[in-house]
Amino acid sequence: MRVTGALQQTAAQLLRSVRGGDCMTSLDTPDDGLSSVHVAPGDVVVLCISGAGDLKNRCPGIYEALVECSAFVNYRKTEKGKQAVLALSFYA
Repeated sequence: MRVTGALQQTAAQLLRSVRGGDCMTSLDTPDDGLSSVHVAPGDVVVLCISGAGDLKNRCPGIYEALVECSAFVNYRKTEKGKQAVLALSFYA
């Protein structure tokens, strides 16, 4: 798997959104206007990561940021008494 600049840019945008404006935590609140991807309250968005083993080996920082940011999104939700909104599915 070759990681392109676009993938690196996407990961960087994910990091900024979780730390700042937070479109990932707003996946179940479309009225926030922070994302064009939405899920009904109580449902979960699943990010399917193909080539996860290669990503982890070649770009460990991006891989770790993806896992940590996803966990932080869910932490924010559960701290407010809501259900987690994001799941990761890894394919080797």
